[in-house]
Amino acid sequence: MGRPPSFAADDVVDTAMDVFWDRGYQASAVADLEDATGLSRSSLYQAFGSKEALFDSALDRYIGSVADDLLGGMERPDATVDDVARFFRRLAVIFRGDGALARRGCLWVNSILESAGDAGAVNARGGEYNARLRAAFAHALARPGRRGAVSRATVPRRSRLLTAATFGAWIAVRVDAPHAARVCGAVATEVEGWTAPVGR
Repeated sequence: MGRPPSFAADDVVDTAMDVFWDRGYQASAVADLEDATGLSRSSLYQAFGSKEALFDSALDRYIGSVADDLLGGMERPDATVDDVARFFRRLAVIFRGDGALARRGCLWVNSILESAGDAGAVNARGGEYNARLRAAFAHALARPGRRGAVSRATVPRRSRLLTAATFGAWIAVRVDAPHAARVCGAVATEVEGWTAPVGR
């Protein structure tokens, strides 16, 4: 018999997010979600409609609690190229630690990889991920920082390059976290080298 419908949906989504993050979407059986949340299959389906809908809610929660925090510095109206370097240095610090992001990688990126090439796979919103990263980098690169400015003509190309570097770092951290941290540090240094005094 399922739990009465007085459970907190936010708590269920948080718990489901951890299950999907640990196991991946495909390997997360409904039984795993039942065990983790304490809800019956019928209660889960009644509340969320399907496993895919629950995953979508969990991905939204991840984006709101993790991705928004990481990208927020580059998305502020007054963001500068310095915030791009800070983003990669922050990733380097995270990857050197022992938290969930260092151990499990990025739920969003993991899900994109899992669904790649599978027409029937869950929608991991890969296009949204790439577009948001490119926009954040382009926005921040367009404003000069303490060391100077990035050539405006190179902003689109460099935004695409940094998007690919970010995606690669999230893949690498699951294989070799210290290496991923070093890569992020190197990218931050590279970004700092792109600047020149304003007016040059």
